[in-house]
Amino acid sequence: MAYLYLLSVLLFILSTYSAIHALINKKDPRSAFGWIAVCYFLPFFGPFLYFLFGINRVRTRAKKLTNSLLNLEEQVSSTNVIDGLNSYIPESLKSLVIVSYRVAGLELMGGNKVETLYSGKQTYPSMLDAIRKANRCIYLCVYIFKADNIGKQFIQALVDAKKRGVEVFVLIDGIGEYYSWKKARRILAKNELQVRSFLPPKLIPFNFNINLRNHRKLLIVDDSIIFIGGMNINDDYYYLQDDGGKQSLKDVHFKISGPITYQFKKIFEDDWRFTGGKIF
Repeated sequence: MAYLYLLSVLLFILSTYSAIHALINKKDPRSAFGWIAVCYFLPFFGPFLYFLFGINRVRTRAKKLTNSLLNLEEQVSSTNVIDGLNSYIPESLKSLVIVSYRVAGLELMGGNKVETLYSGKQTYPSMLDAIRKANRCIYLCVYIFKADNIGKQFIQALVDAKKRGVEVFVLIDGIGEYYSWKKARRILAKNELQVRSFLPPKLIPFNFNINLRNHRKLLIVDDSIIFIGGMNINDDYYYLQDDGGKQSLKDVHFKISGPITYQFKKIFEDDWRFTGGKIF
């Protein structure tokens, strides 16, 4: 009986701690009270579910990194941003520019060239050509990177780039990499490329954030060319599928060149720093 009493006390303390954490940290009252109910009505399992799905560790860690690297009071105000754009931003779009700056912290930049790429048939050859012509640096961030036919072409191109002296940085999502039985990250690491995993599932220390993923598909080559859009790296976007006559996945990517490259590089640097990588 004493053990049952002690267990009950421990479960009550655990549920109370989780409920208080939800009450303090959840901005939406409905979400907060929902998690409080889960924590109390499902002893042990409720706090466990809250720990697994209720805590936004990405935001918490990002805030710590931001506060340690930036003085937010010194950032350029959105009013100053607008003042610098008065010459070519229509009045009807200025409110949108302010909102975008406050959300992303990035200024609107002109002078960029955008090319639309449809399906893997157009996208992958263009990306591979850029990687093979790179002479300084390559930054690749992707959710799914399979070691299939297309994936192996990218792996080989990245390895060859590393051999000719190009700095290569690859960031793959910690859950997305499990879409492939053979891990592209392991092959790249074996070839001594700088590759990191975004929030990979771990038992020690415990980390299994299924809902906090990095879905970026971003390739930056020589700080001058960007590829970004909806396509991961795998055969599904390129080859026809034999089972049931299904077509390859349809999606769109964009090839961009111009001064906006700097902003995308900063985004990659933030993600790289978030995973514990050293800033290059």
